[in-house]
Amino acid sequence: MSSSILAALLAVLAASPPVFTGAPSLSALVTDPEGEPTPGAVLLLCPLPDEVPADGTFGTFPLVKTAACSQSIADAGGHAAFRDVPEDTYFLVVSLDGYSNTALFPLPIGRLSPVAPQEVAVVLNPVCFDCVSVAVLE
Repeated sequence: MSSSILAALLAVLAASPPVFTGAPSLSALVTDPEGEPTPGAVLLLCPLPDEVPADGTFGTFPLVKTAACSQSIADAGGHAAFRDVPEDTYFLVVSLDGYSNTALFPLPIGRLSPVAPQEVAVVLNPVCFDCVSVAVLE
């Protein structure tokens, strides 16, 4: 095969859109506010309920069927992953002792949305148990 034909073939292949194979996945990087990884953080990925409260809060997520949820644990580098995730819209809850729970939603996974993320970054904020608030009374 001549080099010009090979170059043309490579140019066509490079211009072709990527082909989706397999089920979608989601990767997460969980850190603290300083950017340090938070190993051991528990990530729970659940299908978003059809009925979302009007105020946008879920409270204790009473409409969630936890059997449909997937769990992952952040490794030493703060990385976690969910593989073979069915296409749907989800919410992600991240928790770790000493930090406030953090939730991300709506989170479309798969081809449901042209902007469906393949990776998310989550920052956990520490809980302050011994903070003192000072109020000035006039």
